[in-house]
Amino acid sequence: LPLLDIGEFLSNPNSSTARSFAAELREACHNPGFCYLAGHGVAPALELEVMEQSRAFFELPDSERRRLAIVNSPHFRGYTIIGDERTKGISDWRDQLDLGPEEPASFPGPGDPPWLQLRGPNQWPPTQPTLRPVVLEWMQAMQTLGIAATRALALGLGQPIDQFDHTILPRPDPHVKIIRYPSQ
Repeated sequence: LPLLDIGEFLSNPNSSTARSFAAELREACHNPGFCYLAGHGVAPALELEVMEQSRAFFELPDSERRRLAIVNSPHFRGYTIIGDERTKGISDWRDQLDLGPEEPASFPGPGDPPWLQLRGPNQWPPTQPTLRPVVLEWMQAMQTLGIAATRALALGLGQPIDQFDHTILPRPDPHVKIIRYPSQ
């Protein structure tokens, strides 16, 4: 997969280097469809801490993880046990913790879009208090990076830099899945 440096785009999206990055990103998205991003400014220590916290979550007793069952949340936040996630109707051998921005519960009324119900509080394991601040900090960093990448794609497609802003701003709605694929 291509390794692209978004650093110059983050510093000065109007520079020629940033424009070249936008074109490279467009090409990576068209073929092969994925890329690695470097120069994003997310602290390596934070990335390592997210991985550590994720491993620690899956080391919690099964009963503790199950107390965070996603079925307990009308906002689609929480834990899904191994085998309950399905892809094309087939049970996936993975378990996961679904998280989003930490916010008050949202219950849409008549005429509101149903997806508003996805906004609400997360479920966090009480015995792992360090998971929440680390994941929320990382989620914020990924949100900032995602907005920048979306803007770079707009430029790469020959559009104004803010072409897609109306779809993500002023209120982005990131969703994170902390996933484990255990051996069978």
